Amino acid sequence: MSESNFKELMDNFVKVWASYYPYQAFGMGWREFAGQIPHPSLGRIQAYRHFLITTLEALESINFNELTKTSMIDFLVLQTKISTDLFHIDDLNSYTSNPLAYVDPAFIFEYLIKQYAPLSQRIEELNYHLVQLADFYSMAIKNLQWRNCAQEHAQMTLKMLQGMIPFLENIEKEVNDLESENNRIGIAVLENLSNNKLIAIGAITQFMDEIKTRLPEMKASYRLGDALFSKMLKTNERVDIPLEEILEAGEANLEHNLAELRKAASLIDPNRSIDEIIKEIRQDHPLAESLMTETSKMLKELRQFLIESNFVSIPSEVMPQVTETPKPFRPFALAMMDTPGPLEKKATDSYYYISPPESEWTEQEKEEWLETFNYRGLLDISAHEAFPGHYLHHLHNQRSKSLMSKLFGVYHFWEGYALYVEEALWQIGFQKGNYKYRIAQLFETLLRDVRLIVAIKLHTDESFTLEAAIQMFMKDAFLGRKVAETEAERATFDPGYLNYALGKLLVEKLLIDYKEEKGHSFSLKSFHDELLSYGAPPIPILRRFMLQDDSKHAEIL
Repeated sequence: MSESNFKELMDNFVKVWASYYPYQAFGMGWREFAGQIPHPSLGRIQAYRHFLITTLEALESINFNELTKTSMIDFLVLQTKISTDLFHIDDLNSYTSNPLAYVDPAFIFEYLIKQYAPLSQRIEELNYHLVQLADFYSMAIKNLQWRNCAQEHAQMTLKMLQGMIPFLENIEKEVNDLESENNRIGIAVLENLSNNKLIAIGAITQFMDEIKTRLPEMKASYRLGDALFSKMLKTNERVDIPLEEILEAGEANLEHNLAELRKAASLIDPNRSIDEIIKEIRQDHPLAESLMTETSKMLKELRQFLIESNFVSIPSEVMPQVTETPKPFRPFALAMMDTPGPLEKKATDSYYYISPPESEWTEQEKEEWLETFNYRGLLDISAHEAFPGHYLHHLHNQRSKSLMSKLFGVYHFWEGYALYVEEALWQIGFQKGNYKYRIAQLFETLLRDVRLIVAIKLHTDESFTLEAAIQMFMKDAFLGRKVAETEAERATFDPGYLNYALGKLLVEKLLIDYKEEKGHSFSLKSFHDELLSYGAPPIPILRRFMLQDDSKHAEIL
């Protein structure tokens, strides 16, 4: 009885959650919610809070031990999802103290990029979305208690939203570029778009103007403090260990990787500095016109290595399409994997977006941009984004039996796994002897190590300043000043970006314990296949299912 009761409870949760957050459900592939955005009244938010609490209470009546293995995982991930949402409402007070809580509905790219329906239908649904932004942002202004907001969050909100104004002003051109002979848009739909974009621009502009006016009133600190930071990890990620232990692990991993970097540099040329070697690596890059072709070759190389090395199963022959990043996304991503949502039935293609240099740039600007896509760096980025990183994870995730894990996977699994595989590939011989590749790979790991350290220190140590964070990114992650500033600022509004490195460390610890337990029967491929079969649940939960020894379950790091 517990099994059927739980499944009924779980299905009801998904339906109610989607009704409160239709835009998120739409993004996951639930196309019935096209054209709908959340209604952020505080009364409705409190009603959702009540629903979360009653669902938690209902879960307590379920006999966990009578559930199937898949339902046990669904049960625990559902608990995590509810705890996370309650943390945002009760502890962070996101809807009354953080304008970033209201950013997402302004980003309307899903209607343009995902071909889930004929273009005319998608633009008609976009029209419904745009016209609702007026009420949405009026409600946001009403909800926010400005004295309880942090200026850093407000400034980031302005940065994120300001790029949408010129995009919306020219949206007719963007839409016209999508038209084809068999995919035309009706005149009435286009006329509505021209009218509704003005409503959206007015709503977003009003919200931004209110933020600018209220900036002097904002007195709150972005710093979470020890208690809230620890609770964030416990509720959102199921990581319940002292912050000091996490910080020590991150600092130790940073020192290890810096030593590996020095070792790789000395093997290339002991008489040259690391900076000189880095410059040489960056200057060896594809031409702009061959960037997509070279990236496609790399994906095939990576995929073939996975097969030959028995690293992991590849459950599909379908490859992601390598293509130029749509212009609206280019300010946010150099390279990005865009996979279908877990509920998608129609727009099932995956795209690996690469941002080319813009035609209007100077030759120097183009060269500096292409240096980011140097051959070794692009190969490592492609391992993270495609094989065996995010794209391969997506292929396994779509086949996972755990609905909750597919829908509500956690930050540290998605990003931690993708970072883990970069190092794991090197360890089993990918690009063996190519120490320039090793340096490029270590750069990505060092960046994530510094993120972990900076996130904890900025939020829990009042004496650790933003400038100290910038200097750390410059010194230990070898970033230029401008990029270091961006990375440090991100910690003020996304403290969870420590999850890249934290997730990697959690996977590596699980691997050590799993290998020890399996002994002579251990297989790296079997480990990866089992790991990915669960979707993306918290690693501390997975330890209960992948390790036989109960005494090892709590030893997560």
